Amino acid sequence: MSAIVELERSQLAGPSGKIWTGGRPHLMICEDDPELALGLSIRLGTVYDVTTHASGEATIASYGAWRPDLLLLDYCLPNMTGIEALDEIRTVWGGEVPAVLLSAYPNVAEVCLSAGVETFIEKPADTGDMIWAIEHALHHP
Repeated sequence: MSAIVELERSQLAGPSGKIWTGGRPHLMICEDDPELALGLSIRLGTVYDVTTHASGEATIASYGAWRPDLLLLDYCLPNMTGIEALDEIRTVWGGEVPAVLLSAYPNVAEVCLSAGVETFIEKPADTGDMIWAIEHALHHP
């Protein structure tokens, strides 16, 4: 006969208050190009749990429900930049949210890094380079 032990939610919660389920890290991708978003989702979905959004507003609106481990944001989004979306999420939810920004424009790298983004990746990006950047941001906040 096996014993079933029920743990309180607080015993399973990590420092962020998220409940650990033993699953893979969860990435929230914000990319307005549908083909690129699908490609990122497929490529990174082999390693991570992935949620995608096409706008900064959608990412901000759903962040609280998902509380992903990392945000992967395009810099150039409709109506706002990836940095503006990240700033809004950090303001509303507090604390540092690990983030990696992507852009086809290498001249925005300095802006991204000075805004507190852990890593900047220039598009197009190799899957291995993206995984390295994500792992670096997750484990070296």
